Amino acid sequence: VRVLERTGQQSNASVAEITLQFPRSLVSLGHVPPVLVDMTMRSEDGSTCRGGFVPEFLLVEGQQALLCTPCTLGSFALFGDSTCSSCPSGTFANTTGSSGCKTCPVGHGCPAGASRPAPCVPGRFQPNEGEQVCLYCP
Repeated sequence: VRVLERTGQQSNASVAEITLQFPRSLVSLGHVPPVLVDMTMRSEDGSTCRGGFVPEFLLVEGQQALLCTPCTLGSFALFGDSTCSSCPSGTFANTTGSSGCKTCPVGHGCPAGASRPAPCVPGRFQPNEGEQVCLYCP
């Protein structure tokens, strides 16, 4: 994984490159390695990560580097959070790097930490948004 950091204006931008290697088994199991160190992932002053990403600090050639790691499916982080949190019951996050959770739709249930809404099976229903489970039909 190549990590690039761009600083400065377009006309006089400098680029620092860090090369990180991750075992293929880690990537193939769906674990999300730290992704690009880019000002779009950081706060305006570059001191923390934007929502949906959490900071990891590395020492690279004697300098501290900030890596912004995306939250996994079913979790989120607000701006400035140091850890990702599971989506609460009745919500879901179906993309990595989520800064918030979506409301579970009608006809579905979403337990805590859901990465997608679970459709109600035959014999069950859910007439409301934002619910954890489907109800038995009367």
